[in-house]
Amino acid sequence: MPHPSAKATYRRVARHRRQSVLTYLREADDRVVPIDELADYVASQESESLSSQRDTITVDLAYVHLPLLDDMGVIEFDRRSERVRFDGHAAIDEAGDAITANRGETPRL
Repeated sequence: MPHPSAKATYRRVARHRRQSVLTYLREADDRVVPIDELADYVASQESESLSSQRDTITVDLAYVHLPLLDDMGVIEFDRRSERVRFDGHAAIDEAGDAITANRGETPRL
């Protein structure tokens, strides 16, 4: 399956939560990350009340955002183990700096 262009990939990952997930995965020391760790990071980016949002964010990641990123071939999401594997992705790497630098804005790719 051919990789989409950086511009097309950015459009699909333009949602704030997907951007947060990819930023975290790109910067993480581990290639495999538990979904709870991702949810904690996303919650910390969105609000000060980590515990009140964590469950909602975990469900949103597990049923919306991570499956979409998995379908795109950007990550591997194992729903049973609740772990995400990220080995890098050409279009994400290309768009990654724009995703990190332009939170909430549409970068010019």
